[in-house]
Amino acid sequence: MTIVSDTNILSSLAAANALPHLQRLFARSTVCIPPSVRDELRIAVERGRIYLEVLTTVIAAGEIPVLELT
Repeated sequence: MTIVSDTNILSSLAAANALPHLQRLFARSTVCIPPSVRDELRIAVERGRIYLEVLTTVIAAGEIPVLELT
């Protein structure tokens, strides 16, 4: 199954240092994001929200794939 996440869920998990819970909860699924979420997270890091750097790193490594929505 493919799960598409939004910025709010991912940033909340990152702020709570709980991103591993998402990965465990959906271990049999692929958690993806649309390009707009990747872009929002990147901008947020540039604006000083350094707790989101873990997400941009995971996305860049391909652990959370970017999925074009149609």
